[in-house]
Amino acid sequence: MSTIDPRSVDGFRTKIAQRLGLLFDESKNDFLADILRQRIGSCGHKSPDAYLQALDGWDARRELGKLAESLTVTETYFFRNADHFRALVEIVMPDRCSARGKAGKLKLLSAGCASGEEPFSMAMTLDRHIPSIGPGDVEIRGIDLNPAMLMRAKAGIYSTWALRDAPAWALERHFNGESGGYRLSEGVRSRVGFEERNLAETNEDLWKKASLDVIFCRNVLMYFVPEIAAKIVSRMHTALAPGGFLFLGHAETLRGLSNAFHLCHTHNTFYYQAMGPPGVGSTKDSLGYRSAIPLSDPQTELIPPGNADDWIQAIQKSSEKIASLETRSRIQSNASSDPAPPYPTPASDLTGALDLLRGERYPEAMEALQKLPQGHAPDPDALLLRAVLLINMGQRTEAENVCGLLLAADELNAGAHYVMALCRDHAGDPTGAEDHDRTAVYLDASFAMPWLHLGLLSKRRSGKSEALRYLTQTLALLTREDSSRILLFGGGFGRESLIELCRSEIRNLEGKG
Repeated sequence: MSTIDPRSVDGFRTKIAQRLGLLFDESKNDFLADILRQRIGSCGHKSPDAYLQALDGWDARRELGKLAESLTVTETYFFRNADHFRALVEIVMPDRCSARGKAGKLKLLSAGCASGEEPFSMAMTLDRHIPSIGPGDVEIRGIDLNPAMLMRAKAGIYSTWALRDAPAWALERHFNGESGGYRLSEGVRSRVGFEERNLAETNEDLWKKASLDVIFCRNVLMYFVPEIAAKIVSRMHTALAPGGFLFLGHAETLRGLSNAFHLCHTHNTFYYQAMGPPGVGSTKDSLGYRSAIPLSDPQTELIPPGNADDWIQAIQKSSEKIASLETRSRIQSNASSDPAPPYPTPASDLTGALDLLRGERYPEAMEALQKLPQGHAPDPDALLLRAVLLINMGQRTEAENVCGLLLAADELNAGAHYVMALCRDHAGDPTGAEDHDRTAVYLDASFAMPWLHLGLLSKRRSGKSEALRYLTQTLALLTREDSSRILLFGGGFGRESLIELCRSEIRNLEGKG
């Protein structure tokens, strides 16, 4: 078959989303057409329709595995994102050992393990840095929907490229050179079990309640359609013991997917801790947000590792007229087996308060907020608007308290973290300000204002190269930043004024001012 019509490609995309949960936009049409053509030929079907119909058959599992081999990204390497393994050793495992006590094994899962580098890195890390946790005390499993990758994992033979970030101790202790690669020691291989699993399926035996302590699911959720991703996260939360930990890829967040986890920020990275009953299995601080902790001595690390001040003041007393508030994304699920989305019911009507804000009538706008109907959980949008009003009124301590309430209810609110950064900056705590800015950027990398604030904080402490990097990023983001968010957080500046401010700061840092 030489050509695949667009209708068949659309049907193929839909079927991939239904059966594998994988997301492909229209930019991948040529790629999908090539894969569809290849699979039709391999299976001997006479038409795309016949092939797509066969994918719904009772015996389609083998073909779905073949599709997974062609569609999924398989490139990975040992000790990828090394900061996660440092957090695993220094924070996560001590916490879970304390919670579990001597009852039962600690259970770690690598979801989307590809050819096994991630779960094997877990095993080597525990073997070296927590030798008191022996093979009999911990169970490590790797799951993936790609059978070819799982065969490679079980074989345990890897290229030099896969070992490019492996520390010297791992190479010396656990690998033996062979023709064309390195073989992983039997001692490490025996500590990890592998299973073929499709995360888009229910897998009730995999997600047994409170059965897991740690899940690594890094650079996996980004490939799923949002509805499937939300279901997967819900199942992982069910399977994690209260206080269990979830690691995602550096470019992934739970924002818009789940509010059932506490956000943790240590070791210059972010990860999540499953919420449990109050006081059970939680290490969050009083704001529901785990702050950064100092890094260990680098010698003992697991793995080597215009006037801006006037502008900041302007942000803190902004009188910009606001057209609308940022609308939060809500993932809705139709599956009765999964919990309802954790978000509150529709937002309160803030029109009156916004109209008063447009007229710079801040006390009256505050009164309008206080008159909102009671009897339901505080609306995050109303709390955020309240915090902005308080900043405009110069009541920064009160604004910080309101942000604390908002973050206690929604730790993944990027706007609240940004406003908190401004409050911390004004309080003379640049480290705390930077921590909240970095969190806002992690939660929403397209949010221009925390990037700008980070650039100005870096400039203040003479971090020229870092400031240039942040401001250059801000400049790129401002051109496509949501206009309502600029109005809300822009400190009285419009898009063009902020862009010119950025350019001016960059010129000054480059000595061209």
